[in-house]
Amino acid sequence: MNTPSFVIELPIRTDDHERRTIVGKLEYARCLHNATLGTALGQLQQMRQDPAWKKACRMP
Repeated sequence: MNTPSFVIELPIRTDDHERRTIVGKLEYARCLHNATLGTALGQLQQMRQDPAWKKACRMP
């Protein structure tokens, strides 16, 4: 079900200090996201290699 939608992008007026703060926080969030994703994908890979997992997948 698609509904019409519109996106508007507006620039944020900031001084240099605010811009550096925002960029720093976004970079921190990006690193945290990537680290969390990497950990989760590693755990998923380990789980899928576990014989118990493979046995559970064959269950009806």
